Amino acid sequence: MTKTILVTGASTGFGRIAVEMLADQGHTVYAGMRDIQGRNAENRASLEARGQENLRVVELDVTDTASIAAAVAKIDAEQGRLDALVNNAGIFYGGPFEAFAKEQTDWVIATNFTGLMDMTRAVLPLMRLQGSGHLIHISSGVGRLAFPGVASYVASKFAVEGFAEALSLELEPLGITTTIIEPGAFPTPLFGKETVPGNAGVMEAYGHVGEMMAGFQETVQKFFESPEGNRPEEVSQAIVDSIAASPADRPLRLVVGRDITMVAELNAQAAEHQEAVLVGFGFKKD
Repeated sequence: MTKTILVTGASTGFGRIAVEMLADQGHTVYAGMRDIQGRNAENRASLEARGQENLRVVELDVTDTASIAAAVAKIDAEQGRLDALVNNAGIFYGGPFEAFAKEQTDWVIATNFTGLMDMTRAVLPLMRLQGSGHLIHISSGVGRLAFPGVASYVASKFAVEGFAEALSLELEPLGITTTIIEPGAFPTPLFGKETVPGNAGVMEAYGHVGEMMAGFQETVQKFFESPEGNRPEEVSQAIVDSIAASPADRPLRLVVGRDITMVAELNAQAAEHQEAVLVGFGFKKD
């Protein structure tokens, strides 16, 4: 059965590959990206050049509630339903937290977390009224395990994890399912879009963090270039497979990447404790 799907952050990376794969399967896919007449004009044109009527580019800035509302209203007017939202938009930076201005760290949270919440809030009325829906949140392995040098990014992904799991408990009785995808390190444009610290003078005082980040980047780059390295298509395929699966067969979390398999073990342990807490407080029956 074909579905209507909205993917945020679809100009490059996981989102771009996913919208192409989903459109090739016959789904009606809305590729959300900001500034489609400017910075993303080329990305918009290349998607439109595929000549697929079921693949439509829509202006969408997840940090702008008016943009979100307009995109969702457009989909509602054209399709009358929305079967899946893929919250994929995100930004990344590397460096000591203190070296970044408040406006910069606020931007990370606004894009990776607040924007995700606003997108979800905007589509829930459609999904609730139709009695079905699927929310897919692209988190990260560092949404479960912390790394130094990316504190605000880690905070945004930890927030996504907590929000998505708590919300899934509210939405399950309404027929709306949730999937949290936790990628490891993948060679996507995300790593080329780090924000330059606003207070570069502080960097010298955190030489140890810079050394760790340099070592991390070198290790990751070697991993990317190795035969065992992760490939972006793996995350996009996880998105596609999750959408294709029946609601009953969708796990809450999917770990993708050979570098973070330990996160699956952490998830399994946390799930046991989470279940016990829900039973203990009367949210579930034993």
